[in-house]
Amino acid sequence: MAFDPTTNQVVMFGGGASVSLDETWTWNGTAWSLQHPAHHPPAREHATMAFDAASGQLILFGGDSDDGMGSPQLLSDTWNWDGSDWHRLPSGTTPPAADNPHMAYDVDTRQIVLVAQYCYCTPAGDPSATQTWTWDGLTWAHHDPPHQPIGVGPGGIRGAQAALTPRPLLEGGQGPGGDLTAMGTDPQSGHAVLIEKVNYGDTVPGPVATWTWTGSDWKLSPIHNLPSPAPWSPILVPDAGKLLYIDASARLWTWDGGTWRSIGAGPDPLRRGDDSAAVDSAGTLLIFGGVPASAPGGIYGDTWTWASGTWSKVAGASAPVAIYPQPSLRPAHGLTEAQAVQKAQALHTGTPVRAVAAPMRNFWQPGEGGPDGNRWVWAVLVKGTFQGSCGPAGAHTCPPPATSGVVFLDYVSGDWLGSGFPAPPQLLAGS
Repeated sequence: MAFDPTTNQVVMFGGGASVSLDETWTWNGTAWSLQHPAHHPPAREHATMAFDAASGQLILFGGDSDDGMGSPQLLSDTWNWDGSDWHRLPSGTTPPAADNPHMAYDVDTRQIVLVAQYCYCTPAGDPSATQTWTWDGLTWAHHDPPHQPIGVGPGGIRGAQAALTPRPLLEGGQGPGGDLTAMGTDPQSGHAVLIEKVNYGDTVPGPVATWTWTGSDWKLSPIHNLPSPAPWSPILVPDAGKLLYIDASARLWTWDGGTWRSIGAGPDPLRRGDDSAAVDSAGTLLIFGGVPASAPGGIYGDTWTWASGTWSKVAGASAPVAIYPQPSLRPAHGLTEAQAVQKAQALHTGTPVRAVAAPMRNFWQPGEGGPDGNRWVWAVLVKGTFQGSCGPAGAHTCPPPATSGVVFLDYVSGDWLGSGFPAPPQLLAGS
């Protein structure tokens, strides 16, 4: 979602609740309203939106569409919201489809800057490729800057886990998976800023990389240890003249153009990922929806605001309906076993054999544990050859490869939660 200054409303499109949605909602500062435009983009989630101040357009690009019947389809279309209807914008050249694209307006160049990571757009089909594009109000233009945000770095494979590569893994790194990048406009400099988690030690210093778009290149900040911990499902929005950062742990930081400064944390209910955020006409930070960062899982449909340093949950403003499973009960709505297997197959992590639905704790081994024990998941058994991490060159002998693994998916949303190799005995039994 994004703020549209031409209508003084926050506009939200799509989202997911087991399947992708095609609804348009607007926020007027106090309540949500469902719109009924004559035209609208196809259903999708993870689209990116930004307001183009130079042309006065609210732009939506890409995302992925999931009908619950197969693998999500990545999209690469561009749309404009005029306050009452959506219009698809023709462009002879368009950015590639990408997982979780990100964009922000750059005041200095008067263009929207888009970063496409996991774009599957090189001749060799390397999914780790990153591309930078700009929108001038009429067309997209591809840039080839000397430096580029890294995404997962060279050789990344969608859904492949860090333990399955010989690359040097940084402490806390998890490899490809999840949304580890955010973009926003720095109100002080007017430049587009991108922050991302760094997983591997063969790219740039980590565990955090903050980049600023100069108009022709990405400039890397020398600050690599803040925010801390490194981002997972981060959000960047301009707020009160500063760039505000919030992550799945509800920690808040501000960027002053040179470093990050901690300003506290939000309440526990805001510990979530995959949520949407924007600043409305009153300068109030608005957060909607998302996926809980811990048990019991499911999908949120609540609305929160942050103004004058105070968080407030907005009563009666939920849109659309959320799904809140009970901690120990199987959710009433969720993926089927066939859908879970299809989603696991799309991750290209081995060959899915079957899926079992149960609370996460059912698959823990003695000594394991954590906050997600009550989260209902689909545990998908995969077969193949999975080589463990060999660590730095010459450090030790590589362990024997595993021949089985497990892919954990949230029971309701289907989001990837993690993988393990070999598969736990509870899942191997009967296979």
